[in-house]
Amino acid sequence: MEEERPIPESLLEIAEEKKNRGKLTIYLGAMPGVGKTYAMLSDARIKKQDGVDIKIGFVETHGRKETEKLLEGLDIIPPLEVEYNGIKLKELNLDEILKIKPQICIIDELPHSNPPNFRNKKRYQDVEEVLNAGIDVWTAMNVQHIESISDIVYQITGVKVRETVPDEFVKNADEIKLIDLPPEELIQRLKDGKVYVPDLAQEAIKKYFRPGNIMALRELSMRIAADKLNKKLNTYMKEHAIAGPWAIKERIVVGIYASPFAEHLVRAAYRVATEIDADWIAIYVETEKHAYLTDKELDWLQKALELAKSLGAEIVWIKDEDVPNAIIRYIKSHNINKIIIGKPKKFPIFRGSIFRKIAQNTKYVDIYILDPPIAEAELFIPSKKRISLPKLYLPKLYNVFIGLFLVFLATFIGLQFRSFLNQLNLVFLFLLALSLAAVMLDTYSTIFATLVSIIIFDYFFIPPYYSFAISDINYFLSYTVFAVMIVFINLLSVRLKRNLKQLQKSEEKSNVLFELSRKLLRINSKEECISITVRYVKIFVEDVAIFLKDKENIHIQAVTKNMNINERVKTIVQWCIKNKKPAGFSTQTFSEDPYFYMPLIYKDDIYGVMIFDMSKSKETDYELISILEAIADLFTASIVKYV
Repeated sequence: MEEERPIPESLLEIAEEKKNRGKLTIYLGAMPGVGKTYAMLSDARIKKQDGVDIKIGFVETHGRKETEKLLEGLDIIPPLEVEYNGIKLKELNLDEILKIKPQICIIDELPHSNPPNFRNKKRYQDVEEVLNAGIDVWTAMNVQHIESISDIVYQITGVKVRETVPDEFVKNADEIKLIDLPPEELIQRLKDGKVYVPDLAQEAIKKYFRPGNIMALRELSMRIAADKLNKKLNTYMKEHAIAGPWAIKERIVVGIYASPFAEHLVRAAYRVATEIDADWIAIYVETEKHAYLTDKELDWLQKALELAKSLGAEIVWIKDEDVPNAIIRYIKSHNINKIIIGKPKKFPIFRGSIFRKIAQNTKYVDIYILDPPIAEAELFIPSKKRISLPKLYLPKLYNVFIGLFLVFLATFIGLQFRSFLNQLNLVFLFLLALSLAAVMLDTYSTIFATLVSIIIFDYFFIPPYYSFAISDINYFLSYTVFAVMIVFINLLSVRLKRNLKQLQKSEEKSNVLFELSRKLLRINSKEECISITVRYVKIFVEDVAIFLKDKENIHIQAVTKNMNINERVKTIVQWCIKNKKPAGFSTQTFSEDPYFYMPLIYKDDIYGVMIFDMSKSKETDYELISILEAIADLFTASIVKYV
């Protein structure tokens, strides 16, 4: 049998990952109080004695004397002192660390959230910057703060974790050191007052530190450490060209919807994808109902999509009125073989559920149906009593007049030829007028015209004439049934128009990208490339700016008139170039900035930053952002030969 060998690209991948980046070591514990910070500082003292340049960036001792004693003799970078809500806080001095640039920097409390107006929302993002500067980082966290397992921790302990770290960040650590204590010793430390748990009341602490909870969380932390060990083994096999089953990656889709359980679905999808080492996609299908979502529902949706993005998912936003068919088309066109959806609250008899339609119309696709945790679901039972009705919009006045005109025209013709036409002919005459209204007008105008036509038909064309008395009910019932059919025709017509409009918009966007790619292939200069790109960007956003690198310097190459390029903007541009990551609008770095900063990266080299003005976007439009990212990629691929 021929021996299977790893592909050369995998070796290059590993080499690129290690280049110019510091190493991350995470001290992982199952619970507070196992001694993570103590172990970290003990190791730091050994490194210090060996002559290694190691400094304390931030450590929280929580008043433990034995931990404070370990700080003696270690170099400490003074923290920043900031005031928040009248309280003075000590925070990580990120800029000072980057300036001093020690060989190793200790940054405790990895899941910590930074105060407002810091450039990064989370401390793990600060650590990412330090690593990108080539500095090794030691940090500490508990297993419950890992994003994808926070739901599991909630089910085990009943405690909702507020501060989390993306799994990708933990998974990419160079080393995870598991700090463990037997349950009996940890409970004794709790009784001795050596465990600091700031977010829980005393009664909650006793419930949290039950032996069963401790054992369950120990198992989770051991599993995380074992997964990391397995990844290190795979990396070693690739580096040393050891043959192995280098399988092709599978792809998973998770359906997102505006629900309090959307984040639970995302975390579950990530866990499944991680277990089978698959790429995964979070898909949301926007229907007409999206316009009627409440602020709370929009918040649920936004948080779920942001969580998926932070966990490494590809975000796909599709506009379609038929949710299952939109998902089915995406699955078939992108060769997806696994899908995760939420468990329906009920399975309708006359209208097929999303699960049923997907199952009936796909082959060789595994479908995972997940149910949210019961304890979490109970938190939202009161919200079911709230009834939110969709907004009703009055029909446009000219549509009402057109509908009435068609009905009055049919009435006029009918009165002129009433003596020559039988009742069936008259019914079809009115149905012709209403059919035109159904195709041309909105639903409310059609319903109004239909009701008026029923009254007029009864008054003028059903004996006895010129009265609302009915001698033969069959005529009236027949006409009413036909009128109801007209309303259904209108609903189908409106839906078809809406789908056609969405299709046209989608086609227009695709055509724009196609035209841009064709024109960029024919450019002859850097100036022409920039000019064409700016013109096409302005189709989607009003203002744009382009910064390009020239060896070690960065120069602004294009800016539209309303863009305000101040020192803050230039600082964010420098950050994007240094960290090779987007910033500003829709990201977690400089998130309050109204601009979206997209680094121009080609084959792992950065050539500049493209800035888009998103100030008129009230919420994150993932479809628009994906288009802007595509434009930036096309521009980068074209500009590299001129930079």
